[in-house]
Amino acid sequence: MRSTIAAVTGRLDARLQRLLLLLNPERLLDAEARAELARQDRAINLGRARTWGPLVLALQVGLTWFYAHIPVTTAVERAWQHGAVILLGASASGYAVALLCAAINRGPARAVTDRIGPIINLIALSHVALLAINAQALHGNLGQYPPILLATPFVIRFPTPWFFGVAVANSAVLAAGIVVAQPSPLLRNHNVVLVFTFTLFALIIARMQRQSLVNELRLRRELERFNAELAARVEAQTSEIRSFAMRLDEVLEIERRRLAHELHDDLGQEITALRLEVEAMRAYTTDERQLGGLLRMAGAIERSHGSVRAILESLRPRILDEEGLERAIHWLGRHLRERTACAVQVEVDLGDEPDAQVGLVAFRVAQESLNNVARHAGATSVSVSLKRRGDALVLEIADDGATDEQGPIRPGRGVAGMRERVSSLGGELWVTAAPTRGTLVRATIPLRATERVEGAAAAN
Repeated sequence: MRSTIAAVTGRLDARLQRLLLLLNPERLLDAEARAELARQDRAINLGRARTWGPLVLALQVGLTWFYAHIPVTTAVERAWQHGAVILLGASASGYAVALLCAAINRGPARAVTDRIGPIINLIALSHVALLAINAQALHGNLGQYPPILLATPFVIRFPTPWFFGVAVANSAVLAAGIVVAQPSPLLRNHNVVLVFTFTLFALIIARMQRQSLVNELRLRRELERFNAELAARVEAQTSEIRSFAMRLDEVLEIERRRLAHELHDDLGQEITALRLEVEAMRAYTTDERQLGGLLRMAGAIERSHGSVRAILESLRPRILDEEGLERAIHWLGRHLRERTACAVQVEVDLGDEPDAQVGLVAFRVAQESLNNVARHAGATSVSVSLKRRGDALVLEIADDGATDEQGPIRPGRGVAGMRERVSSLGGELWVTAAPTRGTLVRATIPLRATERVEGAAAAN
C-alpha cells in the first residue's frame, strides 16, 4: 500500500514539475542565470521605454484628443465617446508616470523603473480590454486587443508567469464584459471565442519566445564556462611550457659557459703554445723559405685565435660575468661599431646591478637586436638605451635602416626568441618599423620578475 501511494505521489510530482516548467521555462536556469536574465530584461525594457515611450505617449494623447472631438448624435455614441476618452486619458497618464520614473531612475522612481516592462504590459492590455468592452454596445468588435496581445511578448520582456496571469485575467474580464454589454447573441459568442483563441495563441507565442531566450542564455553560459575552462588549461600549459623554457634556457647558458671555459682553458692554451713555438722557431731560423712558412703559420694561428675569441664572446661574454651589465652593453656597442662602421650611441642608467637572470635577458635581447642590425638593417646610426624606470628595466634599440615593414613586425625566430625570453620574466617586447624611421625594439623587464617566476614554476 505504501509503495502504491509513493508511486502515485511520484507521478503526480513529476506531472506538477512538468506543468511548472511549462508555465515558467526559467526553472531550467540556476539562481545566478535567473538573476542575469532579470538584469537583461530590466535593461532592455528600460532602453525601449526611453526610446519608444515618448512616441507611444504622443499617440495616446493624440487619440484622446481625436476621440474627444468626434461628432456624436446618439446617446449610445455619446456613452462610447465618454468611456473611450476616460480610458485613453487614464492609460496616457499611466504611460507618462512610467516614462517619468524611467527618466529619473533613482530613489522611489527606481522601484517603477525596475518593473517598467510588466507595468507597461499591464497598462496596455488593461486599457485595450476595457476599450473593447466599451465598444460592444456601439460596433461590437475587439478593437486593438488582439494585435496588442499577440505583439506584447516581442516588444516587452518579462517572466512567462506574469504574462500568463495578466493575459488570462484581462481576457476573462473582457469576456465577462462582452457577455454583459453585447446585446447580440451572435456577436457575443463570436467575440468570446475570439478572445480566448487569441489568448491561447498569445500564451503559446510568449512561452516559445521566453524559451528561446532561456536556451540562448544557457548556451551562452555553457560556452563561457567552456571558454573559461579552456583558458585555464591553456594558461596552465603555457605556464608549464614557460617554466620548462626557462629551465632549458638556464641549462643552455650553463652549457655555453662550460664550453666557453673549456675552449678558453684547452684550445686557447694550445693556440697560445703554438704561437710561442712559432715565435721561438722564427728566432733561430735564417732560411728565407722556412721564415716565410713560419710567418704564414703565425698568421693562421692569429686568425684561429681571433675566431676562438669570437666564439667565446658569442657563447658567454666574460665581460658580463666579470664587469656587469652596463659594461657588457657598452661592449656590444663597440663590437657593432667595429663590425659595421655604424655611429653607435649607448646610454645606460641602471643604478644597482640587476638580478643575474634579468641582466642576462636584457643582454641577450640587446645582442640579438644588434646582430639583426648588423645583418639586415644597413643602418648608419644606432642608439641603445637601457634605463631603470620604477621596478623595471626598459631597453630600447633604434636604427635608421631602410625597411619595407610598417607597424608591428611579424616575428621571426630571432624576435620570437627575444619575446619568449622577456615574457618568461613577466615582461613585454615590441618591435615596430616604419620606412622613414627604421626599426625600434623596446623591451620592458620587471626587476622582481625572477621571484614571481620561480614561485610560479615551483607551484606548477
